[in-house]
Amino acid sequence: MNSIKYYEKSLSIFPGNSDASYKVGLIYSMIGKPDQSIKYYRQSLESTPGQLYALNNLGSLYASRKQYDSAKYYFTNSIHIDSTNEMTLTNLVVVHCLLKEYDEAINFGNKAIALQYRNGKIYSLLSQSWLAKGNIDMANKYAELEKQLLPVK
Repeated sequence: MNSIKYYEKSLSIFPGNSDASYKVGLIYSMIGKPDQSIKYYRQSLESTPGQLYALNNLGSLYASRKQYDSAKYYFTNSIHIDSTNEMTLTNLVVVHCLLKEYDEAINFGNKAIALQYRNGKIYSLLSQSWLAKGNIDMANKYAELEKQLLPVK
């Protein structure tokens, strides 16, 4: 909690300090206070709208609350800043699957694969998305790719 006081004091002196706002938001998130975390992440974005990690963390907080449209909003803004960020791409695949927007999930999953990210979660979600669309062959293809990433027993 001392670190929160330190950053809040910094914010009282320099109210537009995006870094300090982000760090307070991160600390609140780590100690399980999402409302406070959201407040400070938003404050960070007011000062620096392109704060990639604040956008991603806000998206994750909203996704954890099952507010998937809000999560998608923040992840989408994040991907416009860095279209190659693996965390953002993975989050977009997840949220589009949860919203049953399988074409978009597949689109972002393919972008991640094109960037050579070897992420089993993406392969799993692609398999699920293709299955939901009724394409068993593609679902099996991604399920096999996911299996290749699993450690050998």
